[in-house]
Amino acid sequence: MLIKLHLDALLMIKQEGLQVLDSERHVDAIAMCYGALADVEMFRAWTERVRDAKVNNDPARALVFA
Repeated sequence: MLIKLHLDALLMIKQEGLQVLDSERHVDAIAMCYGALADVEMFRAWTERVRDAKVNNDPARALVFA
């Protein structure tokens, strides 16, 4: 249920064009949920999205994920 709520929030942010909102935290929360569920495939997929979101917001963070 928690994953669905964060997915819905991301969808709403995209639909409403509210990119100024902190979508990064929703992506991060989804990744952490999959990690807690030990769903390795989905955790890896969402951690890639976390990386992309963080690098898009702050290109200096690219070094952390290199």
